[in-house]
Amino acid sequence: DPEGLITMASRLNIAISDCVYIGDSEVDARAAQSADMPFIGVSSGTTTADALGKYPHRAILDGVNQLTSKGRS
Repeated sequence: DPEGLITMASRLNIAISDCVYIGDSEVDARAAQSADMPFIGVSSGTTTADALGKYPHRAILDGVNQLTSKGRS
């Protein structure tokens, strides 16, 4: 259900297209897709990179440390 994503973007007065949802499950990917919100998958949980990659995404990362500039070395 994308309602939480849509509500938070609205409360923060940020366009959905200017948000990025970071998640580690197919439920997260589906919620982002349903909200038309860009998605970054993190495969450090129980969901594989291949499974997350089946959904629209900006990136699929091995871990959250790759979100920082130090993690991208």
